[in-house]
Amino acid sequence: MAALVIAVAGAGLYLIRSQTSAGADAVTIAAIPFSDSDNAEFADALTEAVSMELSKNPGIRVVAWPVVAEYRERMGHPAEIPPGRLAKDLGVEAVLQVVVRQNQDQRRIAALLINPERGWKEWAGEYERGTGEPFAVQRELARAIAEEVRIAAPKIRAQRK
Repeated sequence: MAALVIAVAGAGLYLIRSQTSAGADAVTIAAIPFSDSDNAEFADALTEAVSMELSKNPGIRVVAWPVVAEYRERMGHPAEIPPGRLAKDLGVEAVLQVVVRQNQDQRRIAALLINPERGWKEWAGEYERGTGEPFAVQRELARAIAEEVRIAAPKIRAQRK
């Protein structure tokens, strides 16, 4: 019995150490929605879905959606705030802008991963989708954007060192 307790305790310590060291190496990102008033709800929901998808990756830490929403309420429209200020205020290394525009029955979604310290776009993607089935579109886009950001995020981590 004592051997079992020691084994379980050792495994727990290993997990804690590995999570702590991975967390220290994680890139911190804030996902921020940008849209006109007609697309604000879709942009918010898409950005929240992207944040949830990104949070599944142990190499990325994402500012929680309620924090982003509260920040926006307090500070005004994010388009008026430079990415460097957003990053500083939210304590992150990168800002993921999720921009939604609509023309009749088509939405154009642009996602930009910005390294505000260097002023670089580390990655940018553009997607076009119809306005039908918003939940399915949000899920599909959130997964696609999160996968691209997961691939691009190590660039930011490498520049830190």
